[in-house]
Amino acid sequence: MASGAARAQMAARLGRRPGGVQSWWASRGAAAAARAPPPAPAGLRGPLWHAAAGVACLGLPPVAPGPALQPHAAWLVACRGLAAQRRVDPDRPKRPTSAYLRFLSEFRSQKPADLSGKDLMKAAGAEWKALPAERKKPYEAAYEKEAVVYRSAYDQYVSSGKKDAFKRDPDKPKRPLTGFLRFVAEKREQNKDAKPTVLTKEASDSWKGMSEAQRKPYNEAYELDTARYAEKMKAYVATGKEEEWKAKVGIKTMSEKLEEKKAAKEAAALKRKAEAEKKKAAAQKKKDALKAKKAAAAEKKAAQKAAAADKKRAKAAALKAKAAETLAKKKKAQAAKAAKEKKVVSTGKAK
Repeated sequence: MASGAARAQMAARLGRRPGGVQSWWASRGAAAAARAPPPAPAGLRGPLWHAAAGVACLGLPPVAPGPALQPHAAWLVACRGLAAQRRVDPDRPKRPTSAYLRFLSEFRSQKPADLSGKDLMKAAGAEWKALPAERKKPYEAAYEKEAVVYRSAYDQYVSSGKKDAFKRDPDKPKRPLTGFLRFVAEKREQNKDAKPTVLTKEASDSWKGMSEAQRKPYNEAYELDTARYAEKMKAYVATGKEEEWKAKVGIKTMSEKLEEKKAAKEAAALKRKAEAEKKKAAAQKKKDALKAKKAAAAEKKAAQKAAAADKKRAKAAALKAKAAETLAKKKKAQAAKAAKEKKVVSTGKAK
């Protein structure tokens, strides 16, 4: 939370505007939320310098970067988040396209093929600046024509109450002002020409110097209004109007956000599980393919080994058969020789 003085100054700037700080910040638009802070001096880093620039941008007293700026940094980050997620009223008239954006659209459709992104924007900007006033007139005339219709439609949109109704449900009870803010409002009525920052500082100093008895009327009025506010809010919530308004302007309840977050978490878990299973299946497929390849290689090797063994056995058998045949021939030859020698000997004895 910001310091008491900073809150008081902000309250003085906002008064009793519906929507409070959030509504005021959203009204600044995304451009104010995204405004870049000045370059940080050497040695300063992080969100504190950005917060210092943001606080100055909002018109609050300057706060030097450092530990004292921590509350402002947190508050500024929250406000920037609100601005970034700003809702858009579908009933709000759309702003007409500016003369330059009309030119840019035409330039983009006729752009050279080699231009894209940053270079395209630079080229378009340079050409627009160089265009003479006569050439710019068609784009400006088209814008002015639509702008007249837009202003009329916007004035009607504001006067109808739709703008305020989109920012805040008109049926929703307003929070009561605290005792201090009642005191500030009283001072403002007494001195309407005073600057808000000066008036708030003076009121803050006066409030600090007041006794409890002097503060009592303001605090009692706040407590009484707070009790009434609680009853009105209870009745308001019971009617269901709050949920209807939230649905109408696109505000999601906490339960809806939790359900969406839960669904997103479950979807992410299912996606991770599917990816893990897919990865596991791919790994298993690769493993099976490698296993099949190894089995085929082993089978081929075994077949080659068996074929080699069969060839070796066949060769050995052939050599054995040849050796047996050679031995048989040798024995036959020896037997024939022996028979011949015997016959010769027998013939010699007979003579």
